[in-house]
Amino acid sequence: MANPLGAAIGLSLTDPRRAAAAILALRLPRPVLVEALILVTALGTLAALLGSAEMQIVLPLGETGALVFSPFLYALLLGSALTVTALAIDLVGRMMGGAGKFADALALVVWIEVLALVVRLAQMAAFLLSSLVGAIVSIAGLGLLLWCLINFVRVLHGFDGPGRAAAVLILSFLGIGFGLSLILALIGVGATTTTTGA
Repeated sequence: MANPLGAAIGLSLTDPRRAAAAILALRLPRPVLVEALILVTALGTLAALLGSAEMQIVLPLGETGALVFSPFLYALLLGSALTVTALAIDLVGRMMGGAGKFADALALVVWIEVLALVVRLAQMAAFLLSSLVGAIVSIAGLGLLLWCLINFVRVLHGFDGPGRAAAVLILSFLGIGFGLSLILALIGVGATTTTTGA
Protein backbone atom coordinates (compact mmCIF):
# COMPACT_ATOMS: atom_id res chain seq x y z
CA MET A 1 0.00 0.00 0.00
CA ALA A 2 1.36 3.43 -0.94
CA ASN A 3 2.29 5.88 1.80
CA PRO A 4 -0.20 8.80 1.56
CA LEU A 5 2.22 11.24 3.21
CA GLY A 6 5.06 10.23 0.92
CA ALA A 7 2.78 10.47 -2.11
CA ALA A 8 1.63 13.96 -1.05
CA ILE A 9 5.22 15.11 -0.56
CA GLY A 10 6.23 13.66 -3.93
CA LEU A 11 3.30 15.36 -5.67
CA SER A 12 4.18 18.68 -4.02
CA LEU A 13 7.75 18.51 -5.31
CA THR A 14 6.84 17.39 -8.83
CA ASP A 15 3.52 19.16 -9.43
CA PRO A 16 3.05 21.82 -6.73
CA ARG A 17 0.04 23.46 -8.40
CA ARG A 18 -1.88 20.19 -8.37
CA ALA A 19 -0.79 19.55 -4.78
CA ALA A 20 -1.95 23.01 -3.70
CA ALA A 21 -5.32 22.49 -5.35
CA ALA A 22 -5.71 19.19 -3.51
CA ILE A 23 -4.88 20.80 -0.16
CA LEU A 24 -7.33 23.65 -0.71
CA ALA A 25 -10.02 21.18 -1.75
CA LEU A 26 -9.87 19.65 1.74
CA ARG A 27 -11.39 22.84 3.21
CA LEU A 28 -9.82 22.15 6.60
CA PRO A 29 -11.64 23.83 9.50
CA ARG A 30 -9.84 26.41 11.63
CA PRO A 31 -9.38 24.11 14.67
CA VAL A 32 -7.65 21.50 12.47
CA LEU A 33 -5.42 24.18 10.96
CA VAL A 34 -4.44 25.43 14.42
CA GLU A 35 -3.59 21.87 15.51
CA ALA A 36 -1.56 21.35 12.34
CA LEU A 37 0.28 24.63 12.97
CA ILE A 38 1.14 23.55 16.52
CA LEU A 39 2.30 20.14 15.27
CA VAL A 40 4.64 21.46 12.56
CA THR A 41 5.96 24.06 15.00
CA ALA A 42 6.81 21.33 17.50
CA LEU A 43 8.42 19.18 14.79
CA GLY A 44 10.38 22.15 13.47
CA THR A 45 11.69 22.87 16.96
CA LEU A 46 12.71 19.23 17.42
CA ALA A 47 14.49 19.28 14.06
CA ALA A 48 16.40 22.40 15.10
CA LEU A 49 17.37 20.71 18.37
CA LEU A 50 18.80 17.74 16.47
CA GLY A 51 21.62 19.95 15.26
CA SER A 52 22.36 21.31 18.72
CA ALA A 53 24.65 19.76 21.29
CA GLU A 54 22.69 21.39 24.12
CA MET A 55 19.04 22.12 24.83
CA GLN A 56 19.40 25.46 23.05
CA ILE A 57 18.89 26.62 19.48
CA VAL A 58 21.38 28.96 17.84
CA LEU A 59 20.38 31.39 15.07
CA PRO A 60 23.56 32.72 13.39
CA LEU A 61 23.81 36.50 12.86
CA GLY A 62 26.76 36.37 10.47
CA GLU A 63 30.19 37.41 11.73
CA THR A 64 28.78 39.43 14.62
CA GLY A 65 27.58 36.45 16.64
CA ALA A 66 24.35 34.54 17.15
CA LEU A 67 21.09 34.49 19.08
CA VAL A 68 20.62 31.57 21.42
CA PHE A 69 17.02 30.54 22.15
CA SER A 70 15.45 28.08 24.50
CA PRO A 71 13.23 25.51 22.71
CA PHE A 72 10.09 27.24 23.99
CA LEU A 73 11.12 30.65 22.65
CA TYR A 74 12.21 29.14 19.34
CA ALA A 75 8.84 27.41 19.01
CA LEU A 76 7.11 30.72 19.75
CA LEU A 77 9.21 32.43 17.09
CA LEU A 78 8.61 29.70 14.50
CA GLY A 79 4.85 29.53 15.13
CA SER A 80 4.63 33.32 14.92
CA ALA A 81 6.67 33.36 11.71
CA LEU A 82 4.39 30.81 10.04
CA THR A 83 1.28 32.72 11.07
CA VAL A 84 2.69 36.06 9.92
CA THR A 85 3.73 34.47 6.62
CA ALA A 86 0.20 33.19 5.98
CA LEU A 87 -1.29 36.55 6.90
CA ALA A 88 1.13 38.46 4.65
CA ILE A 89 0.56 36.14 1.68
CA ASP A 90 -3.20 36.49 2.14
CA LEU A 91 -3.26 40.29 2.49
CA VAL A 92 -0.66 41.14 -0.15
CA GLY A 93 -2.17 38.67 -2.60
CA ARG A 94 -5.65 40.16 -2.25
CA MET A 95 -4.20 43.67 -2.62
CA MET A 96 -2.80 42.51 -5.96
CA GLY A 97 -6.14 41.16 -7.15
CA GLY A 98 -5.97 37.65 -5.73
CA ALA A 99 -8.90 35.67 -4.40
CA GLY A 100 -7.26 33.78 -1.54
CA LYS A 101 -8.40 33.48 2.07
CA PHE A 102 -6.37 33.40 5.28
CA ALA A 103 -7.44 29.86 6.20
CA ASP A 104 -6.31 28.59 2.79
CA ALA A 105 -3.05 30.53 3.04
CA LEU A 106 -2.41 29.02 6.48
CA ALA A 107 -3.08 25.50 5.16
CA LEU A 108 -0.50 25.98 2.40
CA VAL A 109 2.06 27.58 4.73
CA VAL A 110 1.71 24.68 7.16
CA TRP A 111 2.25 22.24 4.31
CA ILE A 112 5.29 24.14 3.01
CA GLU A 113 6.73 23.82 6.51
CA VAL A 114 6.22 20.05 6.27
CA LEU A 115 8.20 20.11 3.02
CA ALA A 116 10.84 22.29 4.70
CA LEU A 117 11.18 19.68 7.45
CA VAL A 118 11.79 16.99 4.82
CA VAL A 119 14.42 19.19 3.17
CA ARG A 120 16.03 19.89 6.56
CA LEU A 121 16.34 16.20 7.34
CA ALA A 122 17.83 15.59 3.89
CA GLN A 123 20.35 18.36 4.57
CA MET A 124 21.35 16.79 7.89
CA ALA A 125 21.86 13.41 6.23
CA ALA A 126 23.83 15.00 3.38
CA PHE A 127 26.15 16.87 5.73
CA LEU A 128 27.00 13.55 7.38
CA LEU A 129 28.45 12.50 4.02
CA SER A 130 30.37 15.70 3.33
CA SER A 131 30.04 19.45 3.63
CA LEU A 132 30.01 19.79 -0.17
CA VAL A 133 27.11 17.37 -0.58
CA GLY A 134 25.31 19.14 2.27
CA ALA A 135 25.77 22.53 0.61
CA ILE A 136 24.46 21.21 -2.72
CA VAL A 137 21.40 19.68 -1.03
CA SER A 138 20.81 22.94 0.87
CA ILE A 139 20.83 25.05 -2.30
CA ALA A 140 18.67 22.56 -4.22
CA GLY A 141 16.26 22.30 -1.30
CA LEU A 142 15.88 26.06 -1.05
CA GLY A 143 15.19 26.28 -4.76
CA LEU A 144 12.56 23.54 -4.54
CA LEU A 145 10.81 25.21 -1.62
CA LEU A 146 10.70 28.59 -3.38
CA TRP A 147 9.35 26.96 -6.54
CA CYS A 148 6.66 25.18 -4.51
CA LEU A 149 5.76 28.36 -2.63
CA ILE A 150 5.42 30.43 -5.81
CA ASN A 151 3.10 27.82 -7.30
CA PHE A 152 1.15 27.52 -4.04
CA VAL A 153 0.56 31.29 -4.02
CA ARG A 154 -0.40 31.17 -7.69
CA VAL A 155 -3.10 28.57 -7.01
CA LEU A 156 -4.22 30.25 -3.78
CA HIS A 157 -4.95 33.58 -5.44
CA GLY A 158 -5.89 32.29 -8.90
CA PHE A 159 -3.06 34.10 -10.70
CA ASP A 160 -2.53 33.23 -14.37
CA GLY A 161 1.27 33.21 -14.22
CA PRO A 162 4.10 33.05 -11.70
CA GLY A 163 5.01 36.74 -11.97
CA ARG A 164 2.40 38.13 -9.60
CA ALA A 165 2.89 35.18 -7.26
CA ALA A 166 6.61 35.97 -7.03
CA ALA A 167 5.81 39.66 -6.43
CA VAL A 168 3.44 38.66 -3.61
CA LEU A 169 6.22 36.66 -1.98
CA ILE A 170 8.77 39.47 -2.29
CA LEU A 171 6.43 42.03 -0.74
CA SER A 172 5.27 39.53 1.87
CA PHE A 173 8.84 38.74 2.93
CA LEU A 174 9.52 42.45 3.37
CA GLY A 175 6.49 42.69 5.64
CA ILE A 176 7.44 39.48 7.42
CA GLY A 177 10.90 40.89 8.17
CA PHE A 178 9.31 43.89 9.85
CA GLY A 179 6.81 41.75 11.73
CA LEU A 180 9.46 39.33 12.98
CA SER A 181 11.66 42.20 14.11
CA LEU A 182 8.80 43.25 16.38
CA ILE A 183 8.34 39.68 17.61
CA LEU A 184 12.07 39.40 18.31
CA ALA A 185 11.94 42.67 20.21
CA LEU A 186 9.12 41.28 22.35
CA ILE A 187 10.72 37.91 23.09
CA GLY A 188 14.33 39.04 22.91
CA VAL A 189 14.44 39.36 26.67
CA GLY A 190 14.47 35.56 26.77
CA ALA A 191 17.20 35.14 24.17
CA THR A 192 20.91 35.52 24.79
CA THR A 193 23.43 36.85 22.33
CA THR A 194 26.80 35.26 21.74
CA THR A 195 29.62 37.00 19.92
CA THR A 196 32.37 35.55 17.82
CA GLY A 197 35.95 36.51 18.26
CA ALA A 198 37.85 38.57 15.71
